[in-house]
Amino acid sequence: ELTSSVSLLVPGLAAGFPGYAEDAFASAQALSRGLSRSQPKLFPSGNLEEMALNLFNVQFQNRQAPVAPFACLGDSGQLSDSYCLRADPVHLRADTHGLILFDTSTFSFSDEESQALLASVAEFLEPDGWRLESNHSGRWYLSGGDGEELISAPLSLLRGKPISDYLPQGEGALVWRKRLNEIQMLMHAHPVNQQRAERGLPLVNSLWIWGGGVLPENGAQCFNRVVTNNV
Repeated sequence: ELTSSVSLLVPGLAAGFPGYAEDAFASAQALSRGLSRSQPKLFPSGNLEEMALNLFNVQFQNRQAPVAPFACLGDSGQLSDSYCLRADPVHLRADTHGLILFDTSTFSFSDEESQALLASVAEFLEPDGWRLESNHSGRWYLSGGDGEELISAPLSLLRGKPISDYLPQGEGALVWRKRLNEIQMLMHAHPVNQQRAERGLPLVNSLWIWGGGVLPENGAQCFNRVVTNNV
């Protein structure tokens, strides 16, 4: 008897796949038929990124999942040899509840705009020993630094929410809060945002720093293939 084991992370489908789940994966109907015979189980985790790393037995570092070095490897194809952080460009909007965060999945932000803003922020951060790079307009990466490790909430948990309850904690938190205030002023005055304001578009006026860590020396290979549409 031929059997196979598939682990599938599907937010919103915890109730399972009753019958023929053609509407769940319309572009992969054979997969849907197979999943209709599956036995789903809950996989407790705070967010999708953390859940994926848990499946590969990746240990938490500094009380958080080291999302950044793995995401950087996926985007760039390069192994990071130092501490790495996600530094994603975001729009902060003030309202009666405080500063509300919106990431670039919620508005248009071109590669040209991203690279122009990134170049200015990278120049600002370079004297502190940080290198800022990106291969994707909405995902920026910091590496290097001087050991200022942060504990910060994943970006996916903050979309449309006030950031006041999620401000970075940890050894480098105070330094980074001051640094981010300066970066916000730099980004707000940047020609890219002046042009966006003229066009009535949300300003890309801050960064959200999260997912810090280093790549483990040896990964636990428990799957022979990984498929995703998280692009």
